[in-house]
Amino acid sequence: MKISLQIGFKSLRKIRVILTILMILWSSFSISTFAETQEESNSKEGRAYDYNAARDAYAYDSNIGYSNPKWMQSLVKDSIKLSELSIPGTHGSTALYGKTAIDEDWTRNQRMSITTQLNSGIRYLDIRARRTGDSFAMHHGPVYQHKMFGDILNEVTIFLQQNPSETVLMRLKEEHDAESGSKSFEEIMTKYWNDYQQYFWKPGSSNNPTLDEVRGKIVILQNFSSSAKFGVDYNSLKVQDQYEVRMNGMYDKWLAIKNHMNHAKNDQQSIYLNYLSGTGGGTGVKPWFLASGYESRNTNSNMEFLTTFNPWLYPDWPRIGPYNDVYYGGTNILFTASIKLHKEHVGIVAADFPGKGFIKSIIELNDRFKEKPDDYKNSIHSIVTPNSDKFEIGLTGQNYMKGYYKFRINGQYMGEVNRGVPYYGSLGLTNYGHKFSKSGISLANGDKIEVFVKIDGNEHLIKSHIVSGLNGPVERIQKAHEFLSWQSSIPIGKIAGVIFKPTWDQDARNLVERYKLVYTTVSGENSYELSNRVVMNVLSFGDYGRVSGPGIKVYAIYQGREILIVSK
Repeated sequence: MKISLQIGFKSLRKIRVILTILMILWSSFSISTFAETQEESNSKEGRAYDYNAARDAYAYDSNIGYSNPKWMQSLVKDSIKLSELSIPGTHGSTALYGKTAIDEDWTRNQRMSITTQLNSGIRYLDIRARRTGDSFAMHHGPVYQHKMFGDILNEVTIFLQQNPSETVLMRLKEEHDAESGSKSFEEIMTKYWNDYQQYFWKPGSSNNPTLDEVRGKIVILQNFSSSAKFGVDYNSLKVQDQYEVRMNGMYDKWLAIKNHMNHAKNDQQSIYLNYLSGTGGGTGVKPWFLASGYESRNTNSNMEFLTTFNPWLYPDWPRIGPYNDVYYGGTNILFTASIKLHKEHVGIVAADFPGKGFIKSIIELNDRFKEKPDDYKNSIHSIVTPNSDKFEIGLTGQNYMKGYYKFRINGQYMGEVNRGVPYYGSLGLTNYGHKFSKSGISLANGDKIEVFVKIDGNEHLIKSHIVSGLNGPVERIQKAHEFLSWQSSIPIGKIAGVIFKPTWDQDARNLVERYKLVYTTVSGENSYELSNRVVMNVLSFGDYGRVSGPGIKVYAIYQGREILIVSK
């Protein structure tokens, strides 16, 4: 009996050793196999995220070094609805402070001020207001954020004054317990509404206005109870806000984000709002860690290593090294890597500590709505030259007041209309739109008038017109200098001047300010202005006589314009 038990214990120990070895081998094999199958899966499903290329999506800085204050200006299709746009935003937009240095890692959501956020391209703000008497104080939970709502509105309205093409979506909700004796949320909001009414979008029956309706306005996303309607009902939005996140729940949070992304790309009739943020309070994940997955909150910190025997449970998190070690994936970075790969509509996306890559990548998803040269080709109604010192360009259609037009004659700049504002000319209303007019110029038959539209710093030709049918000073000068013959010199074979046919229009010759002689020699082209006038139909070359051709040209100069009258 003792022997059998002893054998049994020895066998058990051997089995345990064998199982341990097998587990180690299986773990190593599974990691290697997972890496291969994941790579195959990535190739099949198109989910091969370039995580490192998206690490600029997180920034723990008060200035992220990126500015894009007018990105909506290039979205010329005003009929697009808010639900069709992809909009970068911030969660806890005013939450820059903790109550103490100890708790700020859980309380702080942003480093950038509201003005810096807006200038960086952020267009969704998450505003939390505590009632204090007849005002709103900015709070994150119980922590006062050193700003009042009036301060925020001042920053936003100044931004909109400077950038009227933009709109700012502002979620407004009540935060923390009200100060004793405070007015109701609706009463306080009504006061702000009246003070800033020219900047608030006036809601109608739609919870999904067009961009044209909200440019230059604040759109309140109303997340508070009120008998009055101040904006879009927040409850009408489709929202993912799984905000309670523990360390072991970070991947579940990412799956919730990704699932909401998939819904948003297939539904552009509803406004989607996807929060990349979350916290577990004092015992859970810190907001900066969820956003970055880093060892520390610093912008360029190293990624945090994940200790796990089950790497297949985290297929989207980054892997590094020969053993494909798994590292935590920050939501800002994972999200940005995903949209860089797929480039599909995402709706509103709110993040903690957004970096340049996050903001820029979302803005670029709206490129399909950006202005293109073809958007303006039908906006040129007409190009008219009523006389030789004036041209008119008719502008028409839906987009021309948002375009940046430049006008050139024979390549020379003549004026422009920049989003409805004329320069070096006038803009008048017509029955088809507007007409740009410029006078005091010198036009001639054969001149080329060109219309360019400027987009992203580049000029694109959209219309050209060759002037014809004029009988102005240039044409009169040309007719009054019809060539008859060359004036010979001694020795014969040289040219001393040019003889013109007699003309009845001597006044046309008198319009000429001076003449210019151009001729070619073995040393190159020579150019001289002649002080002589036409006398008895002869223009003498004077000191420049006795030249020989070919390559002789004579120009009459009128109002600074060189008019070719003779060529040999």
